[in-house]
Amino acid sequence: MQEIKQAKIVTENYNIVTTVEQNYLRVYINEETFQQLSIEYLLNCLNISVNRVVIIIKHQAYFQFIQQNLVLEMLRKAPKLHSIFVIGNEQIDEFKDKNIFRIESVKEIDNILKGLEKKNSFENERLNKYGVPIVIQELLKYFKNNMHHEGLFRKCAVNSEIQQFMEEIKNYDFTRLENANPHLVACVLKQYFGQLEVPLINTESIFSKDLNAIGVINELSEINARVFFMVISFFQEVAKFEEQNKMNVKTLGMLIAPSMVKFSSQGDNPLEKINKTIMFLQKYLENFHKFVPNFHYEDLLEKEETDVGEGLDGRDLKEEWAKMNKVKQHII
Repeated sequence: MQEIKQAKIVTENYNIVTTVEQNYLRVYINEETFQQLSIEYLLNCLNISVNRVVIIIKHQAYFQFIQQNLVLEMLRKAPKLHSIFVIGNEQIDEFKDKNIFRIESVKEIDNILKGLEKKNSFENERLNKYGVPIVIQELLKYFKNNMHHEGLFRKCAVNSEIQQFMEEIKNYDFTRLENANPHLVACVLKQYFGQLEVPLINTESIFSKDLNAIGVINELSEINARVFFMVISFFQEVAKFEEQNKMNVKTLGMLIAPSMVKFSSQGDNPLEKINKTIMFLQKYLENFHKFVPNFHYEDLLEKEETDVGEGLDGRDLKEEWAKMNKVKQHII
């Protein structure tokens, strides 16, 4: 923190305002002070004892800023640079591999930073045009005509076959799906979620005494929330075949819960956490369709040319997503 205080004093020589908030160093640059900006000073900002640096630039200064090749090169190599905010109304260019946002007011920054803090389970995954991981899309597509098998998601498959299949889908090889056993694919889907480095659901928030079911979903990143809603809708569809597959929402909640749980310490009580996760999932499985009746998981799957139906191509995706978000307001 001492280094940060020294940095504040130095900024007075350059008419640059810096603040430290929640371990972010915020550097404010405007057109009046841009010509006095020291590249060396900005480099120092990116090396002091804070984890992340945020640069806020007034729109007019931004174009001068990006024209400085040394600045661009420095930014691309600066691991502590978290994001850049440009205040203005016109279109801006983007830095590759960096978070850059156009905003109308500095008041927007806190909400954006908060959103970026939410963990994304699928950061390195290929996504379809609706922002859904390709692996999930292909596995769920398989079950369109395979939900009637008795014991689906309960029966086991040969572990060596599961591991081989997992290796194939990591390389986006889905040829095995053409003739796969449904119980094998079900096991692969569960293992896929179970092996995510960042779990689909922030399991610690499920066990928090300060959050209800709404708060847990609000803690998710946008892509995690999207996939979570898809998963809930998918398993509701599986439960519609209960007469054939003998699987209802309560049973399915019990079977998929272990794939959603990550333990953070040796002191965790696995049974207690799994039970709470089961109750959480069962609550959504039982109530989701009541509040989002027009959403179906297939809406976010890219259609094959031979498929009948528009998916969301002919509809307003934002409107459908707004309908899904109603679950946050009603399920408690």
